[in-house]
Amino acid sequence: MYARILKAALTLFADRGVDATSIRDIAKAAGISPGVVQHHFGTKSGLRAETDRRVRLSIENTFTYLPGLVDPSTEEWMASRFRALAEDRRTALRYLARALAEGDEHASGVFDSLVAAASRHRSEEDARDQVILLLGKALMAPGLVTLEDR
Repeated sequence: MYARILKAALTLFADRGVDATSIRDIAKAAGISPGVVQHHFGTKSGLRAETDRRVRLSIENTFTYLPGLVDPSTEEWMASRFRALAEDRRTALRYLARALAEGDEHASGVFDSLVAAASRHRSEEDARDQVILLLGKALMAPGLVTLEDR
């Protein structure tokens, strides 16, 4: 139940934004009552905080725990981590990109965590540039798919 609520929240936050998503919307998407969401998270703010925490951990784990066959200091390793993020964490990246584009200060902490994780293996400036590029691609993904279909 808990995971289902978080998945629904993440998807709706990525698609609509946090402000445009209600607890009722999340409950409906999860197939439960709003009271169950409130039971687990208290408020939308509590749900948002847990969503941010999960996104941050998911992103950090991509750079920390996924096995790599190449030296972490190489461009190849870093590229493989960003590909893993783009492929495996697409909704989380869309959520983060949308929140940043909307000027959400909560997303800034998640962004900083992503840059810090990527900076373990390269300069902070290079990591920040790569993170910005990745988030730009995530934000533009629906439009880019449309362009590829032409």
